[in-house]
Amino acid sequence: MSPDQALPEPALLASPYDLTCENKECKRYGTVAQGARCPDCGLRNHLVLPPDEQAPWVPAAKASAGTRPAPVAPIGVGEMLSRTLFGGFWALVTLGLLIAALAGVSNGHAGALLGIPAAALTGLYSAYIFRGGRFRMIFW
Repeated sequence: MSPDQALPEPALLASPYDLTCENKECKRYGTVAQGARCPDCGLRNHLVLPPDEQAPWVPAAKASAGTRPAPVAPIGVGEMLSRTLFGGFWALVTLGLLIAALAGVSNGHAGALLGIPAAALTGLYSAYIFRGGRFRMIFW
């Protein structure tokens, strides 16, 4: 062997809290691995736990291929009208607060900056209602 050729490094066996390839057919299984994926097989590396320690999570049972989640019932006309009415109202309040805050700041009123967080909160509330939020309020 010529001196310029590098000898392959011996594989270090993985000890607790080292990463190793999770593929049992891979030649790097059980040896120390670097990075998120195994360079040989491409599967992810996992953390080796001590024999007396359990994983902090339990994998969920896999559903069979033929099962589907229950379909969600479509919303009715009344619910759609309620979402549009309440969500649209709060969207307009948000727009009004933004315009008032920007106009107030442009006129030199520093207190108008309070309209920006208020507009953000009313905008989030409007989005909550449009997405089906149940707590709805309106004022005149």
